[in-house]
Parts: sequence; C-alpha cells; structure tokens
Amino acid sequence: MAARLSLILGRNIATLRKRRRLTQADVAERIDVDAETISRFERGVVTPGISTLERLCSALGCAWSDLLESVSADAQQVGPEIGRLLEPLTPEDRRFLLDQIKVWAEKLGSR
Repeated sequence: MAARLSLILGRNIATLRKRRRLTQADVAERIDVDAETISRFERGVVTPGISTLERLCSALGCAWSDLLESVSADAQQVGPEIGRLLEPLTPEDRRFLLDQIKVWAEKLGSR
C-alpha cells in the first residue's frame, strides 16, 4: 500500500508540476529541497512527509486531494484529464491527438 501511495503521489506531483510549466528545480527551490528530492518523489522512491506535502501543495497551487487522487479508468473521469492535457497544444495538434485517440479506441474496442 505504501509503495502504491508513493507512486500515486509521485505521478500527481509530476503532472501538476508540468501542468504549471515548472521544472523540478523550480519546485525544489520553492519548498527548500534539492531537485533530486523532487525527482525521487516523482518516481515514487521516497514519500514526502506531511510538512513537505503542505509545502508542495503551496508551491503547486493545489489541494492535498490533488496530490492523493488516484487516476481512474472511468471514462467520465478520464475525459477532463484528457482535456487538460490537450489544452496547451495548438488546435492542429489537439485535432491530431483526438484523431489518434479515436483510432486507438476503435482498435481496442474491437478486441
């Protein structure tokens, strides 16, 4: 369970950091740790303590629940996540990726 929590936290830290266009060094500086520590968090090698989680939430502008949230395979919950991932892309790149998702969904759905 602890390993799974570390992986969930790590994935969410990385996702939120990238969404805010921050480097590991940026986040490390904001919470007063080194960049390698952020890398370890993101890889799930180390689980941050409570005070570090509070600083991470502040640095990433998020709530605890955002860091602890597990990704669901439920289509209703995946849709908004896909939208957030596509948001920074150009309209042409969004269209390309949506077309790819359609192709793969049809391919996987026919198995």
